[in-house]
Formats: sequence, structure tokens, C-alpha cells
Amino acid sequence: MGCFKTKLTLDVQLVRELTTDHSTVSYKSFNTRPLYFPAEYSTSTTEAHQTSRPRHAVYTRMNAGKSCLSAAKLAADSLVNTACILLTDKGEVLHSHIDIHRIKMSFDNLSLCVERGTGGLQKPVVVQSTLPAVPPKDHVVIRVSSFAFSTNNITYGQLGETPGFLYFEFHPAPETSETSPKTHGVLPVWGFGTVEASSHPEVKVGEKVYGYFSMSRYMMVPIDRITPNAYFVPRPHLPSQFVPYNTITRCSADPMYRQDKEPETALYRPLFWTSFWMEDWLNYEKYKGADNILVTSASSKTAYCFAYVAKKRNETSENKRQVIGLTSARNVEFTKKLGLYDQVFTYEELNKVKTEGKWVYVDVSGNKELNEKIFEHFNSAGSPLAAAIILGMTNIESPKDSAMTQRDKMETFFTPMWLAKRKEFTTLEEIAEMQKKAWSELMNDSVSWLQMQDTFYNDIVPRYSDIAKGIVEPDKGHTFSMWTEESKL
Repeated sequence: MGCFKTKLTLDVQLVRELTTDHSTVSYKSFNTRPLYFPAEYSTSTTEAHQTSRPRHAVYTRMNAGKSCLSAAKLAADSLVNTACILLTDKGEVLHSHIDIHRIKMSFDNLSLCVERGTGGLQKPVVVQSTLPAVPPKDHVVIRVSSFAFSTNNITYGQLGETPGFLYFEFHPAPETSETSPKTHGVLPVWGFGTVEASSHPEVKVGEKVYGYFSMSRYMMVPIDRITPNAYFVPRPHLPSQFVPYNTITRCSADPMYRQDKEPETALYRPLFWTSFWMEDWLNYEKYKGADNILVTSASSKTAYCFAYVAKKRNETSENKRQVIGLTSARNVEFTKKLGLYDQVFTYEELNKVKTEGKWVYVDVSGNKELNEKIFEHFNSAGSPLAAAIILGMTNIESPKDSAMTQRDKMETFFTPMWLAKRKEFTTLEEIAEMQKKAWSELMNDSVSWLQMQDTFYNDIVPRYSDIAKGIVEPDKGHTFSMWTEESKL
């Protein structure tokens, strides 16, 4: 006689006896997986096999004969972190194994937080907190396995409290002795995770997802609308155009998902789409009548992704536009080697940039002094910029000294705002096809650009600090995990 699979259901009364907060318990509070009991056991064979990590409580209805009862009892008693009841087919209790001290009632969490206000991004702190293992109604707990980190995330922090952006309001900082949502923020990051607990009937435990997560081991979010491709986090306190950031994508239904490309996806997907849609917007605006584009921080991923898309446009467009990159002296060789810019100069060589014709300036650095020099360079030649657009900020400065004080001269590009406009004359199917094609090309073309590097919990704070200070090797792409290398899934 071989193995048979038991049918698992949930004993709500049992769960209520094991939990302290009865109000959060419902029939669909748990997602359990089958247990497998070998039909024949000796007294020394006591293990039972599970198809996933143990859940909180299991109610098992067995249709086995009496000959298997002894073995089933031994198997039940060997289960770890599980409360198990064995029943006859008539519902009679044959045996129970309930070790409440070993049942997981919460998730031990770690989060990297930064202080709100001036200079806070340079003061990271890792704090401990807990999340309930039984989430409130229509919530999920996601185990964040890894996420990309770059200067783009520093930009999120710089805009953490800026009206219209409010990036610190996506994932409130935990309430601890060191932090609170009022004093600290958690930088949002793009990454991958697995649903660890769910109280939503349409979200299954074990599902792999991609989204705008927190820098933590676990995160809990409410879910309202669900589609076959994604679920959506309600954030009524944020601008309505943040829908892309409130989307948690189901990897099983994502046409762009490739398991072997998870690090590159986490790194490039948000950066690339910012650059892609920025170029799309500029093309819609006919590049403000300009034939020349100047890009700062040309070695940064956001900048060269923009240059890549602009170069792609040149391949099919009658109007060929020249793309010039400015970068630091130590990054010049890398930037030239990319082959995405027509010319590359150091910041000290700004005077070599010709001013003839019309120019669009794409500011990725956010450096006030550099911006002033660029404006002066063109104005003094009698050739004012046709447009100056803020695409990112790779330099951290205090608000009073930052490029954000030049809003009267510069526009800030915000992807969700442009997409809202784009959807007025482009169908969702057409947008999806545009993205699918562009992403496939990027994954093929970008193989030689970067070497991916993983950073785990023990090294996150120093690596974060380096990136925040701009100490970044241009040929490295970074993925972080709040887990140790051994515990990361």
C-alpha cells in the first residue's frame, strides 16, 4: 500500500482557541497545504512530509483504516509548528497534537529606516518589529526576498515628504523605541517576494510577486481589487496617478517575468520605464523643437537607459538627434564603452559642448552648481535651452541648496502623470505591446553593461551609505536582501 494524501480543511474553533485576537480569525485566514502520511510505519518512522513550510493550524480528515492509526498518531506528533487533529470519517476525534508554544503567531521583522527631514537619508537605522502571522481581513504578508537598490531609490527619499510625491507614505516606518511613522521613513524599493500569509480569498500563500516593496524582511499590505495578473493596494491618501506603484504583479501571469533575470528585472524595470516613458513624452512633444540632448550623470542607469531609448528612436526616425553625456572623470571610460552616447565629456569639459542649435537638458544629477553652470553656458552663448527636465537626482543636497529650488526653470518628469495622458489616445493593449517589445530588446542588449552584485543583511548599511554618498562603481548593479545569504529564498 503506497502513500495517500489527506484532505485539509480548517477548524475555526481550534484556531480561535490558539489565537488571542478572535476578531481577525475567519475560515479563510489560513492557507494550508496537504500532508503526506506513508501508509506503513514502523515505530522508528515518525516523520510526516509537508509540501510547504508549516502553517499555524491544521485540521486533518483521514479516511485511513485502523491499521494506519498508530502510525498517523506518531506522524501527527512529529509535526513542527503545527496543531493537528486526526478525525474519523464520521468526524470523531481520534488524536490531537497541539503544542501552542511552537505555533508561529507573528513574523519577526527587520526594516531599514531613515530620518525624515534634512540630512536624514545619511542616517540609516535597522529596527526590529513584528507582523501578525494571521493578517487582518483582506491583507497579505509578503516575505521580501530581494530588491534592487540604486541612486533612484535615493531620489525617492529626497522626495519622501514633497507634496505630489510623498514616497515615505507608501510603507510607514514601524513604531519602535527608535522609530515612528512621524520621525522616520522607509524607502520604497522594487523587488520580489513570496506571499507568506493571506486573509484574502483570492490570494494564495506561496505565490511569487513583484512590486513596490519596503526595505524589510516582511511587509503587510491591504488588498482591494484583484485581476488574474495583479492585485492592488488601496492608498487613498496618495495621488491617484500612483496606480503603477500600488500594483503587486503576479509573476506567474507576468509576460516579462524570467526567473533567471530577477536581479536585472528588479534593477532595470523601474529605471528603464522612467527613462522609456520620459523619451516617449519628449518624442510626443517633438523634443521641444531640439535636435540635441545633454544628459548629466551619464554613467547612471537612469541616464544611460534614456540614452539607449533615444538611440533606438534614432534608428527609426527621420530626425536624428545627438545625445551628449556629462559624467565624472572616473566614469568617462565606462560611459564611452557603453556606446550609447554620441559624445561623452567630463563636467570640467562643459565648455567643449557646442551650443549651436536647440538643446534639451535632461538633469539626472540634481546638482545645483552644475545646473547653474549649464544654464550659464547656453545663455551666455545666446542659445537658451529649449527645455530643462529633472529626471532624477544622484546627488544628495539639503533642500535649500538642491536643484528643486529651480522649479521655475526646470520641469520634473513623473511617469504616472504621463501615462495617464498617454492612455487618452493609446489603448492598454498597445501600451502593453510597446513595453513587451522594449523590455525584450533591453534584456538582450544590456547583457554586457553591468555585473550584478548581491548584498545581504550584514552588509546592507555600509553599502547603502556608499550609494547614498554617490560612491558607486558604474559597472555594478546592486540587489539587496534584508536576509542573510543562508536564509534568503
